[in-house]
Amino acid sequence: MKPLRASLPLVLGESPASYASRLAYFCGFECGASFCAAADLDLYAISAGEAAQMRGLAALSGSTIEAIARFAVVQDIHRRYRVAGQLVEGRWIVRSKLRLCPLCVAEELETTGQNGFTGQAGWQMAFLRECPTHGVALVALDPLGDGSFPHDFSRRVRTHRDEILQLADRAVVSSPSKATRYIAGRIMGEAKLGWLDAVELNPAISFVTLLGVLLVHGAATSPSELEQPALCDATDLGLTIALQGPSAILTALRDELPRPSFHEKAQGHLGPLYEWLSRGARQPYHAPLKALMRQYIIEAFPYGEGDLVLGERVTARRVHTLATFSRQCRVAGKRIRAALVAAGFLKLDPDTGAVLAPGTFDAESAETIRLRLNDGITRIQAMHLLDAPRAQFDALVADGLLTPQEGLGDITPHFSKQKVENLLDGLIKAATPVPVQEMPATACDLQIAARKLVCGAGELVRLILSGQLKAVHVDISRQGYAGLRVDVEEIWPHLEGVGVEGFTREALAKQLGLTYAAIQALLDRQDLVAVKSRSASSRKAALVITPGTLEEFLAVYMPMRELSDLFKVRANTTAAILKQVGLEPLDLGTEANGRLYARSEIRRRWAEILYEADFCLALRGKTLPEGLVEDLG
Repeated sequence: MKPLRASLPLVLGESPASYASRLAYFCGFECGASFCAAADLDLYAISAGEAAQMRGLAALSGSTIEAIARFAVVQDIHRRYRVAGQLVEGRWIVRSKLRLCPLCVAEELETTGQNGFTGQAGWQMAFLRECPTHGVALVALDPLGDGSFPHDFSRRVRTHRDEILQLADRAVVSSPSKATRYIAGRIMGEAKLGWLDAVELNPAISFVTLLGVLLVHGAATSPSELEQPALCDATDLGLTIALQGPSAILTALRDELPRPSFHEKAQGHLGPLYEWLSRGARQPYHAPLKALMRQYIIEAFPYGEGDLVLGERVTARRVHTLATFSRQCRVAGKRIRAALVAAGFLKLDPDTGAVLAPGTFDAESAETIRLRLNDGITRIQAMHLLDAPRAQFDALVADGLLTPQEGLGDITPHFSKQKVENLLDGLIKAATPVPVQEMPATACDLQIAARKLVCGAGELVRLILSGQLKAVHVDISRQGYAGLRVDVEEIWPHLEGVGVEGFTREALAKQLGLTYAAIQALLDRQDLVAVKSRSASSRKAALVITPGTLEEFLAVYMPMRELSDLFKVRANTTAAILKQVGLEPLDLGTEANGRLYARSEIRRRWAEILYEADFCLALRGKTLPEGLVEDLG
């Protein structure tokens, strides 16, 4: 094949088929197919990017194979193409129609039309909607039926010359959209390092278009329903977000879209974007986009382990609804719902009790609730597990050794199975297994021991768990609470408060001239502090106020009895004297009888009290007792 004596320079961005068509026109051939046949080439094979044909074109024209192949339209497998190295799916490639920018072609008609016309490779991409140079919408012209070869660009332009010029006259030059500039940059091979630049061009543009339409117009709108300006604006918005990376895309979806409710599906929530990803779920070039949207879907919708999302199985659940959470729990549905409401994961309609939208919640955060619910057992189950009678079990609960589960809603209390087992294990480990027939004669079960010692079951259990008792046995045939045996005489010295000297509340009330209710009020106010004591003879437990505590109390307060004894008059007369000088007793409540005064106030007003007492006694023909001094201290 001899090279042409004169040739044309290859235009940047021109497809090999367009270049062959221009060479044919330049050499005087009516059509590109005839020129290629004369040169032992195949125009269709050149348009499909066959390497041997492009090498022949390079040898004929004098251009380099690298320059010609750079903007080749290469037919790939499964109706896919590579245009300038960029992926174009079959439905997005324009091969039969004449697609061009009318202004670009009109400029060539006025200047270099005698050398043919340049067909840009990018014009065959349907998602390139406008000219990157003029911002004019690209037009697609149907063949006229004159037998023109689909890829003979220069000949087809000549047949549509008048129509192209009319379109150019009506075209308005504007600034190309951001998406157009991005596509042109990818075609020209501009080096970029962003996340979106690693995605094939066709799926990248489809994704940003669908993303923008979703965010601006909602899931019910398809791109085909929008006018060109609205579609361009939506695409530019999606592109702006996508160029910032995956985190920006996820943030936009979470912030701009309504949070999915528990009855909503991903298909309806994402609309055409989900449908497009679902169709291409198995395509390898969709992998980065699919992985990103799978992350959003799994974090927003209650998909569980093993569920299929965009062609792949879910490995770990991220979101629950009441229904999916209940399937992982072993308790009743009402208890589950009450626990989730108490923890703030669900909200209920106050009128109907129905779960309010969205009704979804984070699976990881709710895991502790699930574990506690599954660990819960009823009171009856806990009693059977511990092998304790109802009264003894209630005594252990009252003593704090077992506590109902908290924070799981206002519903029948449950107990932690693990805690009940831990308590039982502690008791069994502290005891020696013995057959019932070999039990010591002094051994008795905990219920009888508590009755004999006049103590609570909790006190006995704490002594066993602490290891302070040596003679603790368990019936080998009944390893539970009811099978434990202890020695009452060994336990007695270990009980709290044995032999503590002090005043009972009744005795102290009598000594101070107060009522029992008044002493109890002082204990409630913590003006007095009582401690546990046990009678060394009867073993009966009681609260007592020690002499030291009483001494400290009387250093602060003075009972009316003490002052009456001092003046040798009745309590009512003493009260009248103190009231006359403006002193009021301590307020102990409406049910408490008896009067207490602050000793510091008595001392401060002592001179006035003596004066008033002297006057009051004088009216009664009496005098103050001898020995009273001016200073009470």
